[in-house]
Amino acid sequence: MKANQVTLSALLQQEARSQKPPSEHQCREKNRGRLEHRHCKLFAAPQDWQNYYKGIVCFVVLRRWGYRKGKRHQKAKPYEKTHYYILSRSMESAQQAAQLIRNHWGIENRLHWVKDVLMKEDKNRIRHHQAAKNVSLIKNIVLNLTRAKGFTSLKTTTERYAHNIKELYSWIL
Repeated sequence: MKANQVTLSALLQQEARSQKPPSEHQCREKNRGRLEHRHCKLFAAPQDWQNYYKGIVCFVVLRRWGYRKGKRHQKAKPYEKTHYYILSRSMESAQQAAQLIRNHWGIENRLHWVKDVLMKEDKNRIRHHQAAKNVSLIKNIVLNLTRAKGFTSLKTTTERYAHNIKELYSWIL
């Protein structure tokens, strides 16, 4: 849930403070120079919310904290962030909700971030609707081909094959 939903955001925070969650889950992960702790709380949405926010069955409060590796010769930087998620289907446990959220961010990090940051899709100046779709489709094909060839880093693949058109062409034959 984005912070620009001021009324709903305040309602979620108030509700999370006023009731005890029926389910909680904690985990810890060390990955890519980052040590992260997650505490997930699952709450049932109050019945009276249906008058204003139809379809919300439950909501999740996910608190993340830990340390990010700093750049060279810098100390690890601590961080803490609380996220709120609204769900239109019921969850059996906070662990199930945490896994659902983790899967969502996996898609965000493996696809959308790559296309936005590495492929600079947001800076694309193509305005014709069909042309923009075609360029996006080509980028998806390139991304899928690099992953099918076993590469996990688009940057590494680009550096290795930018001037080797013959080998790139052999990928699709």
